[in-house]
Amino acid sequence: PFEGVTPADARRDPPDLHTPPMQFAMHNARVSPALESLIFKCLAKQKEARYPSMSLVSRDLETML
Repeated sequence: PFEGVTPADARRDPPDLHTPPMQFAMHNARVSPALESLIFKCLAKQKEARYPSMSLVSRDLETML
């Protein structure tokens, strides 16, 4: 997730943590919008916006199968 030639480069120029993650479909069209939404919910900056438990993540993943 960090770019740079060396680890020191990556530490010196950290990513903008306020920029939302890039859409997965830009890299892999096979990623469904539902899966992308689930992943973004897991990665949410605000704790309240994330899943409160892994059992709920598992439940939502099972509904996608």
